[in-house]
Amino acid sequence: MDINTAEEALALFAKWRTAFESQKQEPMEADIGDLLLSCLIGEKESIPMPDEIKEEYLFRLAAKRADAIGLKISEPLCLFLCFLCSTPADAVMYLYALRARTEEASIHSLCEMFPDGFPSEESMQAVWDLQKISKGNLLDYIGMSIITS
Repeated sequence: MDINTAEEALALFAKWRTAFESQKQEPMEADIGDLLLSCLIGEKESIPMPDEIKEEYLFRLAAKRADAIGLKISEPLCLFLCFLCSTPADAVMYLYALRARTEEASIHSLCEMFPDGFPSEESMQAVWDLQKISKGNLLDYIGMSIITS
């Protein structure tokens, strides 16, 4: 798909966001549920994140992308995304959807978006494909102003 104007990019982003947030929510597996609870507690009690975890590739990628799009994310949320997401693309999609809702995201923000579980890997691939444009990926192409419009 070609995008020639900011309005077209905004319309495609809105369509993508709606599709992303309306994906069927799969119940969490026990280990992800346990991690979610641990992250909720860690966030509430401000438990510091070990440096070794902050050096993990997906943790650094998510933190950098969040910063680049003007989203402040909690370390427990960043950690949870590392385990929830199968690919860096999955983490990027969660971050953009969260940024469209808020400038500061926590585990609670993610749970509000997906109260009954999270999209399956197949669903994530489908919504990733929805944001493909002739120039590559819409989520790489758009600016922060598009997200918050």
